[in-house]
Amino acid sequence: MDENHLNIKTMNDQDSEYLELESLQAKSRLVALLPTDIARRYHALPVSREGKKITVVMADPNDLEGRQAVVNSLGPSTYFVKADVHTIDHSLDVLLSEPTHQPPKILIWTPSEKTCSEINAYTKEMARLLAYGVRQFHDPPGSKQPYQELSNQVKSLSPQLVIFEIPESSTLQRLFPQHKWRSLLDRLPVSLMVARNPRWPLKKVLLIIRNDETDDAAIDWSVLLARRSGASITILPILPPVPLMYSGLTQMRYNLPALLTTNCPLGRKMRQLFQRLDDWGIKGTLRLRDESPDWQIRAEIAEGDYDLIIISCEPNKRWWQCVLGEFFYSLLDWAEQPVLVAKLSPVT
Repeated sequence: MDENHLNIKTMNDQDSEYLELESLQAKSRLVALLPTDIARRYHALPVSREGKKITVVMADPNDLEGRQAVVNSLGPSTYFVKADVHTIDHSLDVLLSEPTHQPPKILIWTPSEKTCSEINAYTKEMARLLAYGVRQFHDPPGSKQPYQELSNQVKSLSPQLVIFEIPESSTLQRLFPQHKWRSLLDRLPVSLMVARNPRWPLKKVLLIIRNDETDDAAIDWSVLLARRSGASITILPILPPVPLMYSGLTQMRYNLPALLTTNCPLGRKMRQLFQRLDDWGIKGTLRLRDESPDWQIRAEIAEGDYDLIIISCEPNKRWWQCVLGEFFYSLLDWAEQPVLVAKLSPVT
């Protein structure tokens, strides 16, 4: 249960539970989930995780500003417990000074040894921005299983992100896409970026939200990149289309702002997201469109001139595909800018 293997004593305090941290027996991976500046500023330390629930010790759990900053980083299932400020700070000093076994890295995947210089330069800038390392992998000559070769590299290197270039496709392929990236995306348990026509620096990011639990990884990548680059984020929630049977009835048309009230899951998610952007001083814009899901994205990308599109991987749910369709894979075929498909949250 306790991922950090901390010895903990539970003691009584007038206002809240109090944990006495006796000793650290192993390095903690949980501390990497909380940005260092927040951990230091509010004397906060993640100490255990059970599923989505993360327990955080804080010197002052009654500090509402500090609690909100931690929740914005770790999620709404965060549980707070009070602990001694000196013990927390000492633990942070120890954990943050320890070198990691596997520093975060980006893996460039190319079909051959000849890598596009534009992709190389773009990846290096991205790695510099994130303070990640860079590794490169190309398919061995005559390889008949390129996806398996790449999968083996991902298992060996454990990168945070795989960036790959797309060879020019014919007009026929663009008109009749065969979802050629489906197998790659479905197999790899890591975030990927399809790097078509990369531009630097990052100034405008489009974040596509589906109102699904998979959105969290896309949100984390967007916030991290915007924090480091100073880019603005435009949030596009994909809304279900009006059923054809109701198209002539004005009273049945969706009231788009009403869908984002705090009384519905999407509204609560948007409020949490904008609070997080405000905490980091990131400029955010909410876009609401009432076309079909595919055209909501197409129209926004055509009008927005974005440097990067970020979306979570397609949920494997039949009801989702029936209601909103499979626009996700086609996006990778026609988008003229890089698309980051988020599966895992980045290491900050």
